[in-house]
Amino acid sequence: MKNNKFFIIIPLYNDWKSLWKLIHKIEKNIYNLNAEFHLIIVNDASTINKTDIELNLNKIKSVKILNMKNNILSGRCIATGLKYMCEKEEFDYIIVMDADGEDNPEYINYLFNKTLENPDKTITAIRKKRTESNIFKILYNFHKFITWIFTGKLINFGNYSCLPRNHVEGLIKQGSLWNSFSGAIAKTIDKRIGINTNKEKRYYEPSQLSYLNTIIHSRLARFLKKG
Repeated sequence: MKNNKFFIIIPLYNDWKSLWKLIHKIEKNIYNLNAEFHLIIVNDASTINKTDIELNLNKIKSVKILNMKNNILSGRCIATGLKYMCEKEEFDYIIVMDADGEDNPEYINYLFNKTLENPDKTITAIRKKRTESNIFKILYNFHKFITWIFTGKLINFGNYSCLPRNHVEGLIKQGSLWNSFSGAIAKTIDKRIGINTNKEKRYYEPSQLSYLNTIIHSRLARFLKKG
């Protein structure tokens, strides 16, 4: 019986230092998992040059960087990564996570084990504890409320998730994916379950994403048109 092939898609904007730390933590946490792992980094037109570093990886079989010509925000970077995967790579599952350390790589084990139990379902990481400022939390809760008003769906998960190939193939056909990854999942994938997680603190410097960009990036936009 062949091992399942997992690709981890990580959108990134300037967080190179955090990325290298994250990759080492991923390597440590997946080392004993019975599967093949690869990384796809989607560089969102970073303004900080990538630093060269020796990764010395054993469990992670490859690390590939896709460079965007223009800054398009993380949601569209994820969509680009998913489209690339379906067109260019063979895979069984895709894990999506952020580069800055807020998505704890220890939970990859939970995603992996839950996937073994439910191989035909998407597994989402439900954030039970957040570490942002009070202003960010207020804006985020307002954003969730507006999304619920327009969609009738309460989205309590972010990017961190694991999807089987057939769900990815269906997802890239949805126009809503290019406005919000988690929103498109909530809208189109019924066969999904969640695991409880805590959102951790960033590894290093404050986020490069402003409050304004967070609002612009709101999941609400995708529902103003049918996808």
